[in-house]
Amino acid sequence: MFIAQLTFLQEKDITPIYVFDGPVPDIKKNTIDKRSANRIVMQGGGSYYILLLQNIFKQRSVEFVVAKNDAEKECAELCKQGKADVVVSADGDCLAFGAPLMLRNLSTNKKKTGMQTLDLDTILKYFDWDAPKFVDFCILSGCDFTAKVKGVGPKKARDIIDKYGSISTWVEKTKPQLPENFNFSHAQDYFLGK
Repeated sequence: MFIAQLTFLQEKDITPIYVFDGPVPDIKKNTIDKRSANRIVMQGGGSYYILLLQNIFKQRSVEFVVAKNDAEKECAELCKQGKADVVVSADGDCLAFGAPLMLRNLSTNKKKTGMQTLDLDTILKYFDWDAPKFVDFCILSGCDFTAKVKGVGPKKARDIIDKYGSISTWVEKTKPQLPENFNFSHAQDYFLGK
């Protein structure tokens, strides 16, 4: 998959920078533990394949980065620093980390369609939100950095942010039933770089 994607991008004169997750940050360990409990162990182990792919990239002089921790955070930083133009990912956390532009569903298969371009400024203007409101929306919609609130998806999250302006105001005014490990303030700080 990566080699086909790399060939496709190079044929279009696009120079990719592949970003690999680094060590799992403490704030994400609960999510990783939960995923591991629900996942069938891959034969051969995932890290072997990552190292193999990195060696192929080295042989082909393809730039890649091993993130300090979360790859989506690193991708957003590369864009904010002007080292990349767009993040290609299926993970919306890129936008919550402040990536200005995200491309979803990139496919080298001409028969597959559905590629989406998400522009953070356009999203913020459309909803009339600032970055902290958008981050709160992402947290309520479900993210990797705190527990998910049962019964709250994107639509309800949008309604909450539009009505209350923030998670903390919503919690203060409505006293909703929250999961024990719903630590939204740590997730906010992590997304916003505090």
